[in-house]
Amino acid sequence: MDKKTYYAHNDELFKLRAEQLHGLFNFLNNHINLTGQIVVSVGCGVAADLHLLKGRYSQKIGIDANSSVIDYCKKQQHAKFIHARHSKALDDFADNSVDMLLALDIDSHILPQQFIKQALPKLKKNGTLILTERQHNEQIYHRMLLLPFIEEIKEQNKQHNIKVFTRLHDENLEHDRDNVVLIVTKQ
Repeated sequence: MDKKTYYAHNDELFKLRAEQLHGLFNFLNNHINLTGQIVVSVGCGVAADLHLLKGRYSQKIGIDANSSVIDYCKKQQHAKFIHARHSKALDDFADNSVDMLLALDIDSHILPQQFIKQALPKLKKNGTLILTERQHNEQIYHRMLLLPFIEEIKEQNKQHNIKVFTRLHDENLEHDRDNVVLIVTKQ
């Protein structure tokens, strides 16, 4: 596929994903503070999530393992974009340096247990980690991997001063593509 066709495809994907995320971001806006200094989106894809946060953070950083999508994102010029494997995405961030970490549509790209353990030290006090998962992966990914880990996080709540909130598929969202929302706030 030539670059022109690739970019046209990603432009359409960007519009679709921004539309799909609109309801999720309205939901998040009602539950958490969506402003701060630094927001990092791991597995940012076409970066529709960062675009929807325009004006809310002084520094937006998108990280993705796909170098072609990072090249596409760089033309948007509303954030800094980095090509890195998801398992290494947070290595260059200092502890207590990030206000919000996003990992949307994590599917099988990111193991939640590993990612949350890497992410929590990077968050500032009152920093927030948001993970979402697609509806069609609920049985495998959510129930077998994420739910047990949510319980583990809740158990650690007393020791690490972490607040956990989950939104499951029974709550109605527009374009409810993202079935599970896990919000972890470091307090």
